[in-house]
Amino acid sequence: MKKVILTILCILFGPFIAWRGVSDLIKGARSKSWPTVQGTVQSTSLTQSRGRRSGTTYTPVVKYDYEVAGTAYSGDRVDNGDRGTSSMDDAMTTLGRYREGQTVTVHYDPKEPSASLLEVGTTGGNWFMLVAGFAMTGGGVLAGRSYWQKLQSNDFAPSSGF
Repeated sequence: MKKVILTILCILFGPFIAWRGVSDLIKGARSKSWPTVQGTVQSTSLTQSRGRRSGTTYTPVVKYDYEVAGTAYSGDRVDNGDRGTSSMDDAMTTLGRYREGQTVTVHYDPKEPSASLLEVGTTGGNWFMLVAGFAMTGGGVLAGRSYWQKLQSNDFAPSSGF
């Protein structure tokens, strides 16, 4: 029964994860053409979260202020994939590029200036989400197909004779 539930979850959530990957890849590609302004780093920090099975995730947080057309904004997105990493070294490398008080180039969405990034383009995490979503969906469909074939076979046919 656990396998059936896992199959259903893969079929339901796999497309969502793949869609998220595609969406992030599109946003990453579009961010390369966003206009820029100068901003100032207000703070940097490293957050840690511990999952029940997945270990510790380290997320570099860089908070910065910037102004577009006379309106002040604050941002905390470094790149289009900043979801954290299992590597403290990678997170510290990202934080090492930014210091409190540093002037930074902020890329902002011209349609929604409150959406901003310090580093544009796509990331490996964007591609990972796409591949993971397709893998989950494909695995779920294959497993579901296998279960369906077993249901249609004689393995589950009622036996004669009481």
